[in-house]
Amino acid sequence: MTIAEIQQAPPITSDSKVWKTLMQRGKQRGFVTYDDILGLMPTVETDIELLDELLESLGNAGIEVT
Repeated sequence: MTIAEIQQAPPITSDSKVWKTLMQRGKQRGFVTYDDILGLMPTVETDIELLDELLESLGNAGIEVT
């Protein structure tokens, strides 16, 4: 994903396709990796609140982050 694509992408929320993809992947495997998260959400580290919300949602769903 290019910087221009990232800048033009809609904001990621718990209703977004990216979020749902991570949740689905985690439910199938029982875990997601930080690489999975960064691969789908390359700028998530710049939004600590979003990252915290994602990690909390994954944890509440019983999905481990490795």
